Amino acid sequence: MSLVDKIHVNTRYTRSINVERDRGSPSIVEAYLPTARSIDLVEDVAAALGTTDQPRAWSLIGPYGSGKSSFALFLHELFGPAGGARKAAAKVLAGERPDLARRFARQDGWCRVVLTGSEEPLAIRLLAALDDAATDFWAGKRGRKPAVVEDIRRARKRRKIADSRLLALVDSLQAAIEKNGAGGLLIVIDELGKFLEYEVRQGGGGVFLLQQLAERAFRGRKANLLFFVLLHQGFDLYARGMGERLKNDWAKVQGRFESVSFVETPEQTLRVVAAAFSNSLSQTQREAVRKKATGIAKAISRAKGLPTSLQETVAADIFSACYPIHPIALLALPQLCQRFAQNERTLFSYLGSREPHGFQDSLASLTKFGDWVLPSQIYDYFIHNQPAVLADPLTHRRWAEVVTAVDRVEAADGLAESGTADELPSPVLAKTVGVLNLISRSEGLKASEDILRQLFASRRLFQEAIQPLLDTSVVQYRRFSGEYRVWQGTDFDIDERTDEEKDKLGEFDLAASLGDRTAATPVLARRHSVRTGALRHFDVSFVDARSPRLAPTTRL
Repeated sequence: MSLVDKIHVNTRYTRSINVERDRGSPSIVEAYLPTARSIDLVEDVAAALGTTDQPRAWSLIGPYGSGKSSFALFLHELFGPAGGARKAAAKVLAGERPDLARRFARQDGWCRVVLTGSEEPLAIRLLAALDDAATDFWAGKRGRKPAVVEDIRRARKRRKIADSRLLALVDSLQAAIEKNGAGGLLIVIDELGKFLEYEVRQGGGGVFLLQQLAERAFRGRKANLLFFVLLHQGFDLYARGMGERLKNDWAKVQGRFESVSFVETPEQTLRVVAAAFSNSLSQTQREAVRKKATGIAKAISRAKGLPTSLQETVAADIFSACYPIHPIALLALPQLCQRFAQNERTLFSYLGSREPHGFQDSLASLTKFGDWVLPSQIYDYFIHNQPAVLADPLTHRRWAEVVTAVDRVEAADGLAESGTADELPSPVLAKTVGVLNLISRSEGLKASEDILRQLFASRRLFQEAIQPLLDTSVVQYRRFSGEYRVWQGTDFDIDERTDEEKDKLGEFDLAASLGDRTAATPVLARRHSVRTGALRHFDVSFVDARSPRLAPTTRL
């Protein structure tokens, strides 16, 4: 019996989200899985719906694929007009927090402005988005449209606008919304970093529009302004290379926003993955999976391999829900995606992928109940389908060492990568050790004997599998850290520590530092001095591309 017809993953989670493109789609909103962080943020938004003065500007900061755009789309639909998308968003929220869903149900449709970063001035793109949003908001409404709608349209045609004029139009639009009796004005800027990168090349002055919008959002009124920006890193990191004054100014702009780190904990990511799974196993099969998952959860907990916030009983529930992914593979997968790929985006791409070694492909290869998708298959997926893994030189060496070790084992072993968790060929175990090495730290999930034994029915079978790898020096046992490794050398990660020290330095001006610390000897104009009898020399200064141009000087 194949498991492919018994196990199902909601593949709607696997696609990336674009707020502009996907707005108004009930099916995409229905697929959204609220996390603890997103629910906390929705609660903050609900608290800001009153008329008191308080922060109403948020910056969502997180790497690619961390769920920022999905949350922004979900929130966008919560404030939408009555219809399928808003009903879908309300239903999703009610499933987690019925009290919050009731508060948002009382909100009349808002005017929603959505734009995505691009290589052009922010003011021009925001003006175009205001025009589209105002047109959509008053479309179908009875009566005469307010004058601001036409004012925005005329301003858009000019393709140039001062910040003061744009802010005046935002004020007028907000007043018109309030007069209409609607909820308020929502502005969402996705991929703000592209606008910031453009502003850096233009001198950095255009960023103050963000500060003024955030300050307007602070003012409470009947029709509030809620302002969200989505970035991959903080404002200060985009400002690298600019002068100290501008960097400080950008830091002040960021201070007008409530910063929200959009990086989920491993526990929360595992909960989201479990929610995407469903199965049609029999009751007997489910009980068997639960028993096996509980035993593995206990063993991993004793080995301190579970995330610190994940309780043993909760881990057993998650492991059961995600069968047939082996618990060790399940714990490793989010960390691999976070460190070497695009976070949840890559994670759900794997779950829905029919590419070689993707989950759907691995699922189709399982022939009977009780088989597992092993960590070695996760390794194969990353090697074959995630070339970005090897693009970073800091991780390339580790991956190369793992690949070299696996190739040595496969060449010597000559076995196909198959078998149950009771009989694993050496290449499978080598890949498992390699995967765990790539994600391990001093604590947590690592290639210890207690962890690796969960792939085997007994200690004897584990010893029979690991001994050939030890005999051929493919892996070594590190007594200091209590784990098996596929590479030699010290446990000290010099690359990681070097990066940490470089980050502590921050922006380093080499030219200025050399000028302060080095007394450069003047250069004598020897030929000129001999020919004319006048002693002349040139001072030496250290400059780089950011230094002001220095006029040549001479001294007697």
